[in-house]
Amino acid sequence: MTSLEENVFRAEIQQHIVGTCAKIEKPYVRLHLYSDSQPDPETIRPESVLRHALAMVKLRESDGGSYDTLWEQYMSICQDMRLQGIVSTFAIEVRESMAICALAARIPAESGVRMDMQTFS
Repeated sequence: MTSLEENVFRAEIQQHIVGTCAKIEKPYVRLHLYSDSQPDPETIRPESVLRHALAMVKLRESDGGSYDTLWEQYMSICQDMRLQGIVSTFAIEVRESMAICALAARIPAESGVRMDMQTFS
């Protein structure tokens, strides 16, 4: 995304949306930057639901869930946060978990490398 596209996108969501969707899990759908309309708040999860969604993704990850499925859920969570302007310690937690998931997916389990937050401390 170029800086011009980023500025256009930011201008379009200047009035942050407040999500009302109660679904913990939802697919990631790429939004079009030049759409004529704002996303429907009924399709965006508020932070309280996003916290449950993150817990669900982490649980699936610890159970050995598919990387592609986990990644789609992380992307969906990040998109909902961005649309609502959520910039907090929760947003940092989501991004850190997402990074750990990506790294763990690229390191074979049999290598003996343990991936968690202490690894990066």
